[in-house]
Amino acid sequence: GYTFTGWYTDAGCETAYDFASLVSGNLTLYAGWEQVVVPVTEWTVTFLDGSEVYAQTKVEDGKAVTKPDAPVKDGYTFTGWYTDAGCETAYDFASLVSGNLTLYAGWEQAVVPVTEWTVTFMSNGTTYKTLTVENDQSVSKPSNPTRPGYTFTGWYQDNACTIPYRFGTAVTSDLTLYAGWKRNTTEHKPVTPVDPIQPVEPEVPTFTDVKPTDWYSEAVAYTVEAGLMNGTGSGKFSPQATTTRGMLMTVLARMDGVDTTGGADWYTKGMEWAKREGVSDGTNPELPITREQLAAMLYRYAGSPAVGSYTLNFRDADKVSDWALDAMRWAVKNGVVSGKGNQTLDPTGYATRAEVAQMLYNFSKVI
Repeated sequence: GYTFTGWYTDAGCETAYDFASLVSGNLTLYAGWEQVVVPVTEWTVTFLDGSEVYAQTKVEDGKAVTKPDAPVKDGYTFTGWYTDAGCETAYDFASLVSGNLTLYAGWEQAVVPVTEWTVTFMSNGTTYKTLTVENDQSVSKPSNPTRPGYTFTGWYQDNACTIPYRFGTAVTSDLTLYAGWKRNTTEHKPVTPVDPIQPVEPEVPTFTDVKPTDWYSEAVAYTVEAGLMNGTGSGKFSPQATTTRGMLMTVLARMDGVDTTGGADWYTKGMEWAKREGVSDGTNPELPITREQLAAMLYRYAGSPAVGSYTLNFRDADKVSDWALDAMRWAVKNGVVSGKGNQTLDPTGYATRAEVAQMLYNFSKVI
């Protein structure tokens, strides 16, 4: 594997010895060697499909490699061979091979054309019916669902039931439609509201922290007399304290004539009623209720009536959550909710007991 290059006077074999020179002392000479270079005549080309070898071939130096048959993979389309594992640079099979080479299979997930779609009809939070429709065809209207105490108003594209669905429209994707409901006034059992024209005297004087001149005094009298709210003890109503979500569920259940006593927790019966009637999802009953959450419960209790394009003219109107926007529009439009001064609505602020009493009082004039 080596070629002899001559004798040298140094171990590094840099100075060749001149055999014509005369020897005048002991002498050591070193053999010089050069490794024989064997020219490479062929290279290995490996085709990888993922981590597995799909094919491997030998190619003469300076020749092009032959493209192998395209691999097959279920659910994918083969896009070609690439020089990098990320499959970004395609390999040119006309190029000449001058070294060992690895090529990578590229894949693209096959798009299976959808030929049919699923249309789901939701009623009061549950699936009423599911239909399969061929692509670009219309879905048939199912029979109307029923709900005690409510009248079915049609099928809608949005959960808030503000955009009616037009049957006969071509279906081009999976679709969910929502049943709209309007509470029957004959089935509703609200308590008799206090006539706002008549002076309200009962109960208010018993609370040391509610004066007849307070803006919420009539509302407190109404809610207490109607059995919707009570004092907090020691002759106080605590008008500036907050109210929980569970309390509002319970109050509205009482307004609907439900006996809310006897549950595992004081709010259990009210929470069960709220979930059953679609007034609330029943979550976080012990947390304070915000003004927009209260408006949403009252709005749903009223049957989620359409509000159109009513504008909230408040400085913080953009702070109203999307899910509560229709409810807030309805509440403001009907005088259930008013601003808090400085042209603000404070939708995410916690509702005080005084505000809750006033909203319930205002609400009694609407339903």
